[in-house]
Amino acid sequence: MAVTKIKPIRGTVNKALAYILDPAKTDDQLYVSSFGCAASDAAAKEFEWTRNLAAQQGMQMPKVIARHLIQSFDIGEVTPEMAHEIGKQFADEWLKGKYEYVIATHIDKGHCHNHIIFNAINFVDYHAYRSNKRTYREMRQLSDEICKEHGLSVIPPSQSKGMDYKEYTEAKRGTSWKQKLKQTIDRCIITAKDYDEFLKLMQEAGYEIKTGKYISFRASSAIFRSASSSSAAKVTSIKRSSQFSKKLREHSTISPRTTFSNMPTLKQRLRTFTAPMTASARS
Repeated sequence: MAVTKIKPIRGTVNKALAYILDPAKTDDQLYVSSFGCAASDAAAKEFEWTRNLAAQQGMQMPKVIARHLIQSFDIGEVTPEMAHEIGKQFADEWLKGKYEYVIATHIDKGHCHNHIIFNAINFVDYHAYRSNKRTYREMRQLSDEICKEHGLSVIPPSQSKGMDYKEYTEAKRGTSWKQKLKQTIDRCIITAKDYDEFLKLMQEAGYEIKTGKYISFRASSAIFRSASSSSAAKVTSIKRSSQFSKKLREHSTISPRTTFSNMPTLKQRLRTFTAPMTASARS
């Protein structure tokens, strides 16, 4: 299984290369390779030469000067050697021999992961790389296909949407604070007869509640606080759902700012709040 993501580099390529080439992360640069350039920080200068040639050809230069592609594997699923070979195959097939790149496989964490930095301008026709939702989807599909070729698992699309490597693995193990909050909301929505009871059930489940334009839930247990990068626990908000009793009539769906906005199961169950309660239901 590999999780992929791509980031733009707008500042200097040197710093990004220095990070991925760190000997402490790559077993003294044992897992470092390149294509069309040096497998070192000298690649930054070679990227620049290609961009200068493109400018001389009258090509418009993008603000993004390089791209940083990350491919992360599941814990214990690949050896560093296999991860590096898969990364090179992935880079070769995706970039089609048109872009200089440097690849480094990091082994300093619990999982192997590839860092691929490639020039934003290709050296064949000097066109700029286009990064959008379509190209990202195709890139991820290629990564999945290569993983399958090597006997690795892939993430089901519905499970990985909007998740990075850490979130997905935590959700898989059942330790993700987002997943736990989603499950708690899901359970309380099914059980609650009205809005007040829903809030009461959430409080009994160990969540502090803040009302306003959005209902915010904050876990009061220590295990949830430990998942936060700050001293405060992470807070996830949902918009109040509409017509779930008199108090909910003005409100609608889950906030698009939360990770739950695209979860069909939760949306479907929230629709139980959208119809006015019948006389029999109120009794």
